[in-house]
Amino acid sequence: ATDGAGHPVMRFDALADRSGYRVMRRASGATGWTFVMEARGDLLRSRSPDFYVIGPGPGPNQVYVFARREGQDRGAIYLYDTDSGSYGDLVYASGEADVSSLWVNPGTREVIGGCTYAQRFVCEARAPAVQRHMNALNAFFQGGATVSLVDMSVDASKWLLRVESPTEAAGYFLYDVSRR
Repeated sequence: ATDGAGHPVMRFDALADRSGYRVMRRASGATGWTFVMEARGDLLRSRSPDFYVIGPGPGPNQVYVFARREGQDRGAIYLYDTDSGSYGDLVYASGEADVSSLWVNPGTREVIGGCTYAQRFVCEARAPAVQRHMNALNAFFQGGATVSLVDMSVDASKWLLRVESPTEAAGYFLYDVSRR
């Protein structure tokens, strides 16, 4: 996994019994890797119920991670410092369920919002203006569809959405923010 500057800062090695993977980190300027933890889960999907990297953070030596920290019932998203191996700020959490995805602006790498699967798939934006777009999209699909962000343009003006419902197969839509 790479940081906000594009440097490889985290590595995942499969465990011999295929029950999970070993997480390694690399500090800036270092050539070797430092052990972080062993995580349960599927290495090919790089997903674990305990820890996985979401993507690059906003700066060097920073990545967004999903983590179920000791003593917590639910997993949340944190900014992780690969230099020190420490968790930074809590980025997104839900009181109802584990966080399932994070919306990140690809240009600034700032968090736009996050999503959870509780009773159903729900996304919440940090900015009220973005939340209004999310609410409008849900209303457009009659509130019965799961609307998830696949990607967005660097300037965040175009969103690629995956939409599916119990009665419709998944489809992809391009949403123009300025034209609504």
